[in-house]
Parts: sequence; structure tokens; C-alpha cells
Amino acid sequence: MSATAAITVPAALDLTPNYGNFNITATKTTDTGCAFVATFAGQVNINGNKDGTALAIRMIERLTRIYAGTMQSDGRYSGTGTGNLDGFTYNGSIAGAVSANSLTGTETLNFTTGCPGKQVVYQYSGNR
Repeated sequence: MSATAAITVPAALDLTPNYGNFNITATKTTDTGCAFVATFAGQVNINGNKDGTALAIRMIERLTRIYAGTMQSDGRYSGTGTGNLDGFTYNGSIAGAVSANSLTGTETLNFTTGCPGKQVVYQYSGNR
């Protein structure tokens, strides 16, 4: 007589329901000397692999910033990137969370030209 055991295979992680375009409003919380705008409306676009790797997070407003990162199974995401905003070269980071159709987060820009040694931070939130 032989016994059989049921083996449960966990479902593959699929974070794509957290991806897409979110219309956001951002408010500046820190500006150590760059004189950036106090608020802006824009979009955050999130795309990547099903498992949350190779994430591309785009902050889209007057000028677009692109961050590469990851998303966790609970919807938390983070990324880093570099770029140039009309002569303001930055190293930046972005982090936040997606919950159903809502998104919150923080974008931090540290400048090397334009206003070198200065920082601008925006808090943002929005919906699909």
C-alpha cells in the first residue's frame, strides 16, 4: 500500500495589478535652495516584471524623471535614478506604496549642478 501526499505549489507572484498610470498631486516638503515650484500635478507611471523586479517608475510633469527599482509583494516600491532638469543635474530616489487604485510616495532630488549641494523633496499621492 502506498500513500500519496498533496503538494501545494504557491501561485507565482504577479504584481502587475499594481502597475499603470496614476494621476498625482505633489507638494514640496523640502527645498534647501533650488526655488522649485511648491506644488505640481502630473502622473506616476509604474511598469516592470510580474515579480516586481526591473521596475521603471516615471515621474511625469513638465520634465520626466525615470527611476529603476523594485516592488515588494505588499505594493511598496522604491527606485533610484539620475538626470538633468534644464541644467539641474540630480541623483534621485523615489519610494512609496500602491494600494488598490491609490498611490502615495516621496521623491528626493539631490543636485550636483544648477543648485549644487541642494535638495528638493516632494510628497505625492494620487489615483488611477
